[in-house]
This record gives sequence, structure tokens and C-alpha cells, in this order.
Amino acid sequence: MGISNMTDLIALLVDLVKAAETLWSGYSGAGEAKKAWVVTTINTAVDIPYLPEAIEEKIISICVDMVVELVINRD
Repeated sequence: MGISNMTDLIALLVDLVKAAETLWSGYSGAGEAKKAWVVTTINTAVDIPYLPEAIEEKIISICVDMVVELVINRD
């Protein structure tokens, strides 16, 4: 996937959140499905050494929430 630094990871995260918004745009109440899709997609590309997968998912989930607040809900 070509993630070589934090900038690439953040850009990918923002792109995935925007893609999820587009994919699920016609579905009311799909927030959890969108979030799960983004978290799963990122988690398959990222491995944080010495952290269990559950902790990685939690960290990614928090990052997704921040992107949604700062990029999607900024108005």
C-alpha cells in the first residue's frame, strides 16, 4: 500500500473516511459500518509492533473519530 511515514498514513486515513462517506451516503445510520470499514482497512495495512490487534483497532478507531470531526463535521 506504500505507507512509509505518518503523513502517508494520515492522508490514507482521510481518503478512506471520505470514501466511506461516499459509499454509504444513501444509508441513514450507517456510521458504525463506515467506521468499521475504515478501521479494518487501515488495520490490514498497519502493524504496530508489540501491540495486540485489539489495541491497534482502538487506536485507529480514535483516529477515525478525529478525522470525522475535523474533516467531515467541521461545519
